[in-house]
Amino acid sequence: MRRPIDRRPIDRRLPAALILAGLAFAGLLAAGPSASAQQPGCTPSGPSGPAVVFDCGAGFTITVERESSFVLSDADGDGGVDTMELNRGGALVDFDRPGTTFQILTPRAVASVRGTRWVVDAGAAATAVFVVRGAVAVRRRAGG
Repeated sequence: MRRPIDRRPIDRRLPAALILAGLAFAGLLAAGPSASAQQPGCTPSGPSGPAVVFDCGAGFTITVERESSFVLSDADGDGGVDTMELNRGGALVDFDRPGTTFQILTPRAVASVRGTRWVVDAGAAATAVFVVRGAVAVRRRAGG
């Protein structure tokens, strides 16, 4: 019996997310402020480059590709960033805050974490998640 050929398009952006994660993990990724420089509870840092690093306090940094479309927010109103709406582009999250959570909402998925290092790459048709360290829960977003 022959198996049908899977003709779905391959998401070619995953290698970019893996490269972003590898560079950030190795400390080789330059970063700096972008057009969306100030985000609530986070401050951009570093020289200009292909990505922006946001320092969101002890144990929490977010590195985003400069061309990403995203918004950081405080969904629970406690004064700290706990949600990222990533509409397009890639983000590397280093989150180590025991007892708290952080989630990334993309057009297709929700990725939630309690303490880890991970990358999310969002596109209109697909979301890719790469875990550098720890564990991440990923689920389909309602309507996505």
